[in-house]
Amino acid sequence: MGRTVLGPDGAKVTIYYDYKESLQWFLKTTIEDVEDQLGLTRTKEISSFTRYRGPSDTLGSIVKKHDAKYLVDPTLKSGNARPGKWFVLRTTKDADDQEKRRFTYTGSFHDLHAVLQADIKYPCYLRAEGSARHTINAIIDQTPE
Repeated sequence: MGRTVLGPDGAKVTIYYDYKESLQWFLKTTIEDVEDQLGLTRTKEISSFTRYRGPSDTLGSIVKKHDAKYLVDPTLKSGNARPGKWFVLRTTKDADDQEKRRFTYTGSFHDLHAVLQADIKYPCYLRAEGSARHTINAIIDQTPE
């Protein structure tokens, strides 16, 4: 799962996505991934203990003291445990291509709406958790070349 931070300093929104291309399709500016801390390998010491094979095993076997390596990954999520709230972008019927994608975000909905309003390529519907459907129209650059 990738993530990117969009918006000016006062209105930053973090958007989480599975595929960068899915979000990039809707936006004018090129998005850049935010690098997460990579997984770390740590070592812990396991003290010696007696292992029994079953209830009838009275002697058991002694396992000597040894080290065990394990991975600590701060980005690991279990199942669909994604940070933030969901939102869906879907192109309007007037758009040339029909696309619908779901993402999650952290930050305020007002900031998300403002960031998308300034950077969207195609007219879209924005539907987010806890809000109604909003229409976001693409701002066409009218400056002569």
